[in-house]
Amino acid sequence: MTGTGCTACAQENKYVQSFRQLTGRSCTDRTCADSMFRLLYILSYEEEAITDSLSRRFTAYAAQFKQHPYLMAKASLMGAYTNCYIRNDLPAAFKDATAAIRFFEKEPAGKDLCFAYQLLSYVYQSTNNFKLAHETNLKALKIARQLDIPVLIANSYNDLGIDYNQEKKYDKAKQVFLNTVTLLEPSGDTATLAQAYLNVATACRNLEEYDSAFYYNEKGLKLAEQINHRSYIAYAYNDIGSFYVFRKQYALAVPYLEKAKAIREALNEPNELFWTYIFMGDSYTGMHQHSLGKQFYHKAIQLAASKENTPQLYEACLRLSAMYAGMHQFDSAYIYNNRYSLLKDSVMQAKKDLAADIFIASYELGEKEQQIQLLDEEMKNSRMKLQQQRLLLIFSLFIALVLLAVILLARKLKKQQFGRLLLEKQLTEESAKRVAEENLRKEKERIAGDLHDNVGSQLSFIIHSLDGINQDNAEKRAVITQNITRSVRSVIRNLRETIWLISDSNTRLQDFSDKLKVFVRDLFRLSDIKIDFTENIQEDTELNSLLSLNLYRICQEILTNAFKHSQAQNVRINLSFDKHTLSIKITDDGIGCRLANTHPEGYGLRNIHKRAQESDITVACTSAIEGGTEYVVSITINS
Repeated sequence: MTGTGCTACAQENKYVQSFRQLTGRSCTDRTCADSMFRLLYILSYEEEAITDSLSRRFTAYAAQFKQHPYLMAKASLMGAYTNCYIRNDLPAAFKDATAAIRFFEKEPAGKDLCFAYQLLSYVYQSTNNFKLAHETNLKALKIARQLDIPVLIANSYNDLGIDYNQEKKYDKAKQVFLNTVTLLEPSGDTATLAQAYLNVATACRNLEEYDSAFYYNEKGLKLAEQINHRSYIAYAYNDIGSFYVFRKQYALAVPYLEKAKAIREALNEPNELFWTYIFMGDSYTGMHQHSLGKQFYHKAIQLAASKENTPQLYEACLRLSAMYAGMHQFDSAYIYNNRYSLLKDSVMQAKKDLAADIFIASYELGEKEQQIQLLDEEMKNSRMKLQQQRLLLIFSLFIALVLLAVILLARKLKKQQFGRLLLEKQLTEESAKRVAEENLRKEKERIAGDLHDNVGSQLSFIIHSLDGINQDNAEKRAVITQNITRSVRSVIRNLRETIWLISDSNTRLQDFSDKLKVFVRDLFRLSDIKIDFTENIQEDTELNSLLSLNLYRICQEILTNAFKHSQAQNVRINLSFDKHTLSIKITDDGIGCRLANTHPEGYGLRNIHKRAQESDITVACTSAIEGGTEYVVSITINS
């Protein structure tokens, strides 16, 4: 690694030294201009900071020789390139790109005009002017095909793929990037082919085709390592880390992101390093190592602030807000969410203003001279009016500022109120969640108690009965065997009922009705009581687990009481559901309210009322002496 670093330094010094030699001897012809541009373009892959400095020097140098328009056009082209990919200054990039296009359009179509259109397309992409970006890319692609230069054609394809990515047309983006790969594989241009493979990997990631994404990323990484293209190597490592982040495999993401971070810090690539910090923050936050996650998010904020990159600042604030919310530190979450909202408004407004300016300027590329003449005439005619209206304008501006201050204050108060309401809502939801968890815990304890009381006692009876299975008396063995069989079946039925009631989060009403039928059939199978079970379900619906459990246990208790105590000859069960009301009516013609008078505070009735209160179930019982008993179990079910 040391030898590689020294080689890079030597190449970097060679390019800088050659550039200074050209400018030192006041070289202005086309060959010199092309050489200066080529040296800075190659240097940009090795050291962005030095490229930025020398690009500014190139612009200042060309401005000294305005009588040489070709030199100024090449300086504008390099200025557009550095403004796009290093400084992220889109207005300046647009100005330089259009200046270069105006000059190179007057000459036979060549590489410079194609490159200028590609840079202009990048500006349009960054300001969400996808239609103009697409049109400009097609112009660049047409020139590249005329020149039959694979690298230029591939770059145009890459830009078209980026257009489709921005428009979230990921299938089209993937196909365009694959076309780029097909074009470049025979060419031997390793660097551009590596970039194409990495672009295909990104498109596959957007389509969540992670196996394909890893495959193309690995191919791009191998090519980048062959030519020691450290920027692309860092890009590949960063993308692999991001794949694992999107799949929530955070522990696997960290080693690759660490590699990308080390390279990008060494190369001083602030824009790319920002996203590496963000993904590292996401990884550690996902692993609940919030201290490390916060550390990397703050690094990202410091990096974006040092470059005055507002879009990156609001992205970092959004991540911090989400992290604090996940930690239930809602005050900190609100602070960063508020910062994110303010930054987002600023970015969106800046993008709208820039998009409008660029759209107007694009129109002026063809109509500029005529527009300037018209504007000059209008300015001459309006100059006197402007002078007369100056005082009125100042006064209007003062009123507008006062109104703006009032609006901003009201907006701030509204946001603060919204934040408080949001926190209250979150706290309410947390409280409801805790109540639900407590109810679930109690229900588990109740089910465990049911199993212990019913199944445990029956199993104990079976074990006790087995002691007498070897008696000589055949009649006693038969009775013992019959009792054991009945108990085993009862155990199995109780277990099946319990498993059915807790197996799913929701139970269909028809399934509930069918299960109740099975219970009634098994309960009254050996008795002389006649059963009439009817149902009228006009529209099937779902019952949550707690409601289905309580309804089933209530009906089970009522039917068991009828079986044991009512001395009835007929039992009728009617289950009906009409829109929102579920009603279960259980009627017998037994001894009536004498049962109620015998055990007014029995455990079974207390259990019925307790379960009814838990799920807002209404249980009504009517009974007359010698007149039978009727239970109506009903509940309103909201969709």
